[in-house]
Amino acid sequence: MGKERETIGSRMGFIMLAAGCAIGLGNVWRFPYMAGSHGGGLFVLCYLIFLILLGFPVLTMELAVGRASRRTLYGAFRDLPDHRPSWWRYPAAVFFSGNLILMIMYTTVTGWMIAYFTDFLRGALIGLTEREQLEGQFAILLNSPGKMSFYMLFSVLIGSMVCAAGLRDGVERITKLLMTGLFILLISLSIHALALPGAVQGMRFYLLPAWDGTNFHSVVSSAMAQAFFTLSLGVGSQAVFGSYIGKDHTLASESILIIVCDTLVAVLAGILVFSACFSYDIKVDGGPGLVLISLTGIFNHLPGGRFLGALFFLFLSIASLTTVIAVFENIIA
Repeated sequence: MGKERETIGSRMGFIMLAAGCAIGLGNVWRFPYMAGSHGGGLFVLCYLIFLILLGFPVLTMELAVGRASRRTLYGAFRDLPDHRPSWWRYPAAVFFSGNLILMIMYTTVTGWMIAYFTDFLRGALIGLTEREQLEGQFAILLNSPGKMSFYMLFSVLIGSMVCAAGLRDGVERITKLLMTGLFILLISLSIHALALPGAVQGMRFYLLPAWDGTNFHSVVSSAMAQAFFTLSLGVGSQAVFGSYIGKDHTLASESILIIVCDTLVAVLAGILVFSACFSYDIKVDGGPGLVLISLTGIFNHLPGGRFLGALFFLFLSIASLTTVIAVFENIIA
């Protein structure tokens, strides 16, 4: 069976670790632009329903698989008892291939976060307040394959180093500290965002369901997909973290806490992004770069925006790396 499986040191460490896996890419990056592209409030309502109906039971089951097998999902497939054990190699191979594909996407987006962190740190984004400037800066990044490749490979390197450091000394300790910082900064920025001139219009779009002019089927399917994506379900990430928790944890209550933390960050991210969009005339359906564009506008209107922007994207980079680490462990474990 090999060496004994390492365990997470505290309940808070587990919640921050599992929530961080979902928050980095699922909520702060993807949730706002998906809501903006699918009608705002109606999308949010459907998303919350699917979190309860599908997200909660599937998350609990995935944690249970990890804890029972003490392995990654790939390892659990291989250990399944069957009269024809070789049959389970096929779904395990599909799962493994899916994680490789996800690694490419996750490391690319994490690279964007790291790029904006370094740009804020060296002052390259200071003074960009107009929509054309903000959108143009993101376009420059997309048109720089060398720069994106460098940051993507850098995120792979950092993820592998943290995995090598072990769970408690590597992943858990770093995630607990920086996820706490991300929560504090998000709450502070959201309070400021609500005072922006376009905040009222932004909150109407974000929180009030609008039935006119929306493709209901598209909204429902996208909200369901977001509920799975935001909790990192179906790829084995949560099973990895489940394999590290002891029998004394109640999985249902852990799932509820993860979903609450995840939803809180989604709400705060939406407040930030849509307040900025309606204040600085940024398109709400701006796509994957919406968070980077809108938050850069907010930071450049704040005193000490260079420092706050660098700090925020540092926290967000770490949260994104948590997702990368989970997928990375699925591949190497």
